[in-house]
Amino acid sequence: MKVIGNGSTAMFVLGVIVGIIGLLGMGVNYPIYKKLLAQGKQKYAFEIMELAKEISEK
Repeated sequence: MKVIGNGSTAMFVLGVIVGIIGLLGMGVNYPIYKKLLAQGKQKYAFEIMELAKEISEK
């Protein structure tokens, strides 16, 4: 494997900045994911329970 770039301090700093941007993106995405997941569970909970009752009665 080869080293990407010339190994300079500028490339290191650029890598750190890109990494921090990635971490921020993940930090923003997680609460959005949790909110959408909760909405989906609430939306389909009744239907899932009804289907589970149908299956268990057979």
